[in-house]
Amino acid sequence: MKLIIEDDEGRRTVVPLFRDELVIGRAEGSLVRLTDKDVSRRHARLLHRSGRFYLEDLNSFTGVRVNGDRVRGTRQVREGDLIEISQYDLKLEAGPDEKAPPDPGAAGETTVPIRGARRAWSRSRARTATFVLIVLVAAAVATALWLREVRGGEDRSPASSAGDSTPGTRSTQSRTTNTDRISNPEQNTKTSRDSAPPDPRGDVR
Repeated sequence: MKLIIEDDEGRRTVVPLFRDELVIGRAEGSLVRLTDKDVSRRHARLLHRSGRFYLEDLNSFTGVRVNGDRVRGTRQVREGDLIEISQYDLKLEAGPDEKAPPDPGAAGETTVPIRGARRAWSRSRARTATFVLIVLVAAAVATALWLREVRGGEDRSPASSAGDSTPGTRSTQSRTTNTDRISNPEQNTKTSRDSAPPDPRGDVR
């Protein structure tokens, strides 16, 4: 029989069960060491008695669950049962080499690290949500400024058109007057004679 340990990132660790008692915890010296901070120093104990396995909760802070049920005291566990300790999933699994002689180094301490992937994922989601919110606010501000600029341009356009039309009208009138003068030279001459002062020599008679 062997104990399969899987963390929240899917990494698996296989621990051969050659001892009658296996302590699971965060403390150094635990035969199965789970390094997540939510694991108590001495979290649980796996016992092998008369061919059966039992799981005992050692008054851990976050507890132990088997198939979703909280373990209180000691509970028998079988192959295929899901054991949950913090962010780890543990299962008993029979192997074809159960009767083989134990590996001398197999019964040593097994450390299963975890890097807080779930918490890191939660922080990543929070950062993503904050970034999206900032982008939306920036887009809203940019849109408001653009609309303000467009409306301001529309308000200035009639005044500019009115101001530009006056010089053009005056220029047109000036060109019209000059054209009339050029096209009617006789009238211009008559007008000049009528407006000229009388000759003083005409009065001496």
